[in-house]
Amino acid sequence: YICHGDTVLVDQSQQTLRTDIIYAVGTYDSIMVKRVAKEQGKITLISDNLDYSPITIQGDELLSFRVIGRVVWSARDY
Repeated sequence: YICHGDTVLVDQSQQTLRTDIIYAVGTYDSIMVKRVAKEQGKITLISDNLDYSPITIQGDELLSFRVIGRVVWSARDY
């Protein structure tokens, strides 16, 4: 899974949400890299790292939600 400090490559041409794909997404002032589950009226952001709980975006929160692009590559410094 992707950890804090990893480098990711984001394809900004891929902004259409598909379930179980990892995207860079934004809400208000934050940007996150999460796996996405889209259901009617809500979006759930899921981390592959089990230390982080899923985040549900729904209602008025959807107005500030944006898809930056699909994560297509990641790397980690050791």
